[in-house]
Amino acid sequence: MKGRKPKSFSEKKILGFPGKRKSKPPPKSEKVVAPSYLNSQAKRIFERTAPSVLGMKAAHVDQLADYCRLMARLINQERLIDKEGVLTSGQKKNRVKNPRLQIIREYRLAIQRWAGEFGLTPIGAMRLGDKFDIGVNDDGVLD
Repeated sequence: MKGRKPKSFSEKKILGFPGKRKSKPPPKSEKVVAPSYLNSQAKRIFERTAPSVLGMKAAHVDQLADYCRLMARLINQERLIDKEGVLTSGQKKNRVKNPRLQIIREYRLAIQRWAGEFGLTPIGAMRLGDKFDIGVNDDGVLD
């Protein structure tokens, strides 16, 4: 999405509704089914994650499937790192950083981007319109 990320109802309320317009309610979600091309681990992640995505539509299934596939791959890479260790033997029998760590870093970056787009982070959920309590004590002083 280009431009600024939209502000949630809570953020607009704190700022006093700039422009004097009320925020839209959070979007309604559709019940979606995991795609058949996902492996069993990614399907489990999909079934656990899809209900919590605000405004989930059938058109978003492939993007959420990508997120779930990345999560499954990340879990597998982390297990391999646990077995092999962070340092492995290099070409000259010296200890070098395990190359899987770079793969894990790239997976985490992609997962973080998808999580923000789907509202799976607290800030991402607020931007999509979730009534997330951000811990601000609104005692009416600024009203």
